[in-house]
Parts: sequence; structure tokens; C-alpha cells
Amino acid sequence: MNNVGITFGFSGLGGYMICRYFWPKCLGKDVKYAKKSVLIPAIVGIALIAIAVVVIIYASGKLD
Repeated sequence: MNNVGITFGFSGLGGYMICRYFWPKCLGKDVKYAKKSVLIPAIVGIALIAIAVVVIIYASGKLD
């Protein structure tokens, strides 16, 4: 059974509700999103993946 249409429909409805109702009510209409650098999260993510890969290789016994 293919539920892709249902998933996109509910995701779109949720996004619409957040933009139209929750954002103005909870944060105010004048609040704008401030962009931030992705450099630090990217470095942390790459480091975590590298650690996971080393652990997987070591646990599989290929590094002996």
C-alpha cells in the first residue's frame, strides 16, 4: 500500500498550520528566522560518523 500521498498531505497541512496559526500566535508576526552557519554542526556530524565507522570496522574484526 502506497501512503506517500497521505504523508505529503499531512506534512503540508502541518506546515500550513505552523505558518498561519502557531508562528504568529506564539512568536509574533514581527519575528524573523535568523540564518546560522552550518559549519559547526557539519563538523560534529562528520566526527560522529567517523567514530561510528571506526567502531564498526573494529567490531567486525577487519582491523586486527
